[in-house]
Amino acid sequence: MKKWIFVLLFCGSMLSFSQQAKTAPGFFKSVASYFKPDERKPYKETVTITKTTGTVSLRNHTGSITVIGSDEPMLTIEAIIKGPAEKIADTKISTKKTHAEVTIETSSKTTEPPLAVSYTVTLPKTMSLVIEQNKGDIVIDTVIGILTLETDEGSITVAQGAESITARAPNGTVTVDLEKLLPQASVFIDAGGKISLALQPQASARLSAHTNHGFISSQLPLTLDPITISSLDKETWNTLRRGVDGILGTGEAALVLNSANGPIAILDRTA
Repeated sequence: MKKWIFVLLFCGSMLSFSQQAKTAPGFFKSVASYFKPDERKPYKETVTITKTTGTVSLRNHTGSITVIGSDEPMLTIEAIIKGPAEKIADTKISTKKTHAEVTIETSSKTTEPPLAVSYTVTLPKTMSLVIEQNKGDIVIDTVIGILTLETDEGSITVAQGAESITARAPNGTVTVDLEKLLPQASVFIDAGGKISLALQPQASARLSAHTNHGFISSQLPLTLDPITISSLDKETWNTLRRGVDGILGTGEAALVLNSANGPIAILDRTA
């Protein structure tokens, strides 16, 4: 008896579904569009650079950003806009050039945020960079100009840098490899997670490193600033390992490293 009741209920529900489908022709179409994969629209632009010590600024909402330095006096911008076909046309990439600066910006023609745009930019390696984005990772390779990098939700990686760097990733990690640390350079890093900074063994800088959760380590010789403590117990020792102020070498450059929830590591890039 129970079996027949189940069969009747099932048939009734299928009949009701069939009737709804007939009265709503767009039903299956809307379901299909929901599962339809996003489309990808490519973008490419090449700009001749007259001042290879100028600045490139890139403002993006969501997506990955990769910037590669080269020896050529050219700026190449390649991007992929990803999203529903009906919304891709609303996302715009604009480029503005002056004598010393090129500005790249992702914007939306509507009140909604732009779709995800992933950038790969190649530029003269001596140029400086300013990058701002809400969500996504930033990767910089062989750019030796001044770097100012910020992503609210994502991580930052810098390989073979040489000049001053300001990197802010409040909800991600920051990894920086400096091929050389110039005496006048300053490195300011603010991260939510782990911070890794690789330096040459002969690097010379004043260091201020602090983390709320995690410990600080250094593979390079470090002279700590004098400090007075009332007692040396486990709690005090853990506090000391979360805040380090001192000097690498003779202390010419400036290193300021702050992590909210991760360890901080000063690494020997030759090791």
